[in-house]
This record gives sequence, C-alpha cells and structure tokens, in this order.
Amino acid sequence: MIIEDGCFIGSRAIIVEGMLIEREAVIGAGVALTASTVILDVTGPVPVEIRGRIPARSVVIPGTRPRKFPPANIRSRAL
Repeated sequence: MIIEDGCFIGSRAIIVEGMLIEREAVIGAGVALTASTVILDVTGPVPVEIRGRIPARSVVIPGTRPRKFPPANIRSRAL
C-alpha cells in the first residue's frame, strides 16, 4: 500500500495491500479498502467505478448501493 503526503485516515479504517491513496485524500472512519474494493466516483453525471486507488483530494466514506433481487430491492455493501 502507498499513502501519499497530506492524507487523513479516520479511526478504524482498514487499508491493505494493493491500494494507492493519492495526496490529500480523506478516508472516513470505518472504511475498509482492498485492491478489489469498488470506489464509486460520483462527481460527474454518471458514477465511475475505480479499483485499487483513491484519487488525489477525494473524500471516501462507507456506503451501500441498491441491488435488485426478486421480489425486492435490497441495499448491500458495494463489492
């Protein structure tokens, strides 16, 4: 793992091998990051999936996204 200068890592965050945290990124409390964790960049009109790196000056918080399973929609952790 590589954590560049000026980053803030919140309490109980887990960052393991294969991750690049670029300069001045903020990782929220309780976030777990691995090389296969899907990071959703929602700054544009369409979400973009990123794996293995956190762009510079990003803020990362834990979250879920809806998944459709018959007969209901269920919120699950992003994989």
